[in-house]
Amino acid sequence: MPNNIEVKAIARNVSILESLSRNMSKTCPKILHQEDVFFNVPHGRLKLRIVSPNKGELIFYARPDITGPKQSTYCMSGTDDPIGLKETLAKALAGC
Repeated sequence: MPNNIEVKAIARNVSILESLSRNMSKTCPKILHQEDVFFNVPHGRLKLRIVSPNKGELIFYARPDITGPKQSTYCMSGTDDPIGLKETLAKALAGC
């Protein structure tokens, strides 16, 4: 499975962060509009990322519950019906 490192931080000066990211990527920052819906599962974490009514990603990931930087392993699957998938998962996992 692919992996990434997650770091969460408080941004006290967003304009400085935007400038740094613009210089690193050589492009302008973009705002991503998305909704993450989380589901209770027996192990790991499961979320549905809704990007639009006809585009979404189901993402399973595992990461430790610790403070500071943490490594996650994950797998993703795309969908063209995120609203239908959300309803199906909600019903299927209601007992978890």
